[in-house]
Amino acid sequence: MFVWIGVHNPITGVVGMAFTPERWTYLLMAYAFAASVLPVWLLLQPRDYVNSFQLYLGMFLLLAGTTVGNPQMVAPAVNTSAAGLQPLFPMLFITVACGAVSGFHALVASGTTSKQVARQSHAKPVAYGGMLAEGLLATLALVAVAAGMGSSGEWSARYADWKSAGSQALSNFVHGAGAIVAYTGVPLHVAKVFVATVAIGFALTTLDSGTRLIRYNVQELGRAWRLSVLQQPLLATAVAVGLIGGFALMRSPDPITGQLKPLGSILWQLFGTSNQLLAGLSLLVVSLYLRALGRSAVYTGVPMAFMLVVTITALGWSMLGFWKQGNSMLLSLAGVILVLALWLVKEAVDTVRQPQFVREALQPGAGGQ
Repeated sequence: MFVWIGVHNPITGVVGMAFTPERWTYLLMAYAFAASVLPVWLLLQPRDYVNSFQLYLGMFLLLAGTTVGNPQMVAPAVNTSAAGLQPLFPMLFITVACGAVSGFHALVASGTTSKQVARQSHAKPVAYGGMLAEGLLATLALVAVAAGMGSSGEWSARYADWKSAGSQALSNFVHGAGAIVAYTGVPLHVAKVFVATVAIGFALTTLDSGTRLIRYNVQELGRAWRLSVLQQPLLATAVAVGLIGGFALMRSPDPITGQLKPLGSILWQLFGTSNQLLAGLSLLVVSLYLRALGRSAVYTGVPMAFMLVVTITALGWSMLGFWKQGNSMLLSLAGVILVLALWLVKEAVDTVRQPQFVREALQPGAGGQ
């Protein structure tokens, strides 16, 4: 109802102040600061709970629209004509992220989800159910962009080249998903706004959870470096919000077009690789833990090996592209990520080779540390 009201009576400002992108950024920074400092049960948890109904409704409408409208796939099974295409391997496996495997989700599970379950036995249904819901959402998103465009000509125009497809990914999803939701009887213009609201809900969840996780990391660095000032929640949160705001507000020339863009949109080119690399490293940690307990680690070790091979290959390919573009900033950042990842893998291998590894881990009380 409120989406319909907002479509017909939009609020463009308050007391003569227009809602520009910069002002929205400052408002969201203030929200992220509050969400990170306040207890989980006071803001983050109830906000996520209320927002979940909106997200479930969006998924239900997409399912209903797909069932009722039976939209036809207008996207080709394989597209080889678009300009600037990257190799299918390894880029496919770092493009499909959260619906398959995601390192960020591993951070969220350890940083916020673990603090909200009533008992340890709830972790399995929550995690497994979340995985199924995320996989379903990924499938619906693919249906939206592959069958919601109306015609193959429109799809080809929106996915004419690799770069524009990436920069317009959200608008393409909103357009296609809105068309599918419209099959349920919702007016098209209202359906698109509703889908955009659902997508923003996901982004808002990422913002407050991500800020809290950065705050945890800053505090852990403070403990490791013995800097008590960084262990203070308010200062650590200010550092986290400052980093996020800097990526959103700072402008840097795009190495290809030369246009000034937010620094975060340029660094976003490393998101897919770094996120999936973090997933592989998370599986590495779980594999070490299982091995330390004397249990089979094959179920996590095999996907871990696959993810590490894929992401390190993708990182190398990306670095080659950054070198050709003359993009020293992204080349340097990618190099740092690669070195850190290889260092962690080496540390894991050295740890497993130690004879006392399993014995020490199996000592009383070690499993709970």
